[in-house]
Amino acid sequence: MVELNYRVGFCREKLGEEKGALAAYARAAEHREKANAYRLSALARSAALYESRKDYPKALAAYKDLIKNATDPEIVVAARERVNELQAAGTKQ
Repeated sequence: MVELNYRVGFCREKLGEEKGALAAYARAAEHREKANAYRLSALARSAALYESRKDYPKALAAYKDLIKNATDPEIVVAARERVNELQAAGTKQ
């Protein structure tokens, strides 16, 4: 189900349906296997969408989840850099 929810979210995002995309990504993020690639991809897309909506607390939460659960060092570094940038900009946590 995690892959299906990610793909539904991706399709909805491409159609410009941000609310539906975020809902599908949230369902994918609930997957019990925290390091699942589709779960992590859903978190990354969610973070980007939340940022575009200026919902910085939710974006930061998604990035922090990536930092905690991703096994790919590049993903961890990118998420950590984004958290630092948002915090330096004074966005609400």
